[in-house]
Amino acid sequence: MMDKTQDRDELARLIPWEKVSGSSAIDSIGYEPNRQLFGIRTIAGKEYVYPDISAQQYREFTENKSKGAAWARLRKQVEEKNRKAVTDIS
Repeated sequence: MMDKTQDRDELARLIPWEKVSGSSAIDSIGYEPNRQLFGIRTIAGKEYVYPDISAQQYREFTENKSKGAAWARLRKQVEEKNRKAVTDIS
């Protein structure tokens, strides 16, 4: 059984990464449309992989001039979706 770090690392290998220019926080991003995986690598070297991200959400992220604001919005969407899923289970 893999731990969360191993799972994230395995998923990150599936993502085609590309450098982001002009961001003070984000080094690179990537999207794997068949699995709907979105990844962010920070300038500090941390890596985040988000599952179930639609092509539209990815496009909105890439079109936003402020990648930091776009990332905050994406995190909020993911948290809201997760909260809703937990609420729907009960």
